[in-house]
Order: sequence, then structure tokens, then C-alpha cells
Amino acid sequence: MRDVLHVDDLLRAYEAAIRSPDKVAQQAFNVGGGPGQVISLLELVEMLEKRLRRKIPLRWDDWRPGDQQVYISDIRKLETAVGWKPAIDVASGIAQLIVWVEKNGDVLQTTVERPQSPAVCEKDWLQPVAAQD
Repeated sequence: MRDVLHVDDLLRAYEAAIRSPDKVAQQAFNVGGGPGQVISLLELVEMLEKRLRRKIPLRWDDWRPGDQQVYISDIRKLETAVGWKPAIDVASGIAQLIVWVEKNGDVLQTTVERPQSPAVCEKDWLQPVAAQD
């Protein structure tokens, strides 16, 4: 399980802090999705498979040293200080990300080296498939 945060929510957190320097000066804050924005990797894969209408190949391996099985940010301090909390829910954020990737896939292919492991992705895993009747 991980909390997730949409980039627009992150920008709103920065903006809230900038507008209230007296409330945030010389302090550290956790910024993340918090307990209301949590998803497991399997739930993420399921969402992607439904949206893309294709199976995503998975491979299981041992936990890596240092991996956290659960990570959820405690965002209460920032919410109390400046009134900020995430506004974009997990499903909407992932849907927006998929749309962005579909529109900008050429940028990703030229700027990011694709992982070689089929456990992570295959060459065309993000390509949509035609609807079947």
C-alpha cells in the first residue's frame, strides 16, 4: 500500500505554504496523499488493465532490502498549518495520468529509457487495444 499524490495537489500544497510563510517557516512537513489517497500496486495494475483493456504481465520476486510494505504520509501537520489536503482522488489522478501518457507517449519514448524487464513493462503495454464486440 502506498499513498499517492497528484502533481496538482502538490502544487497547491506549495502555494498554500507560500501564502502562509509565518505558519510554515523553519518547519518540516510531510506532503503526500495521506490516508485518504491509498492504493496497492495490484489495485493500480487492475485499474490500468481495465482502462487499457489488456493484461499487464507481472513477475513476483522477493522483497528488496529496505522496501516498505506500507507507506502512508501523515499530512495532518500541513493541513492544520495551512488548511491543505489533497483534492484529486486516486482514480481520477490515474485516469488523468493515462490520458497524459497517451497524448505524450512520444516524449516519454525519446526521453526515458524503457525498463528491460518484462515484469515492469513490455514495449507496447500502454498501447490501447480495439474494443471487441
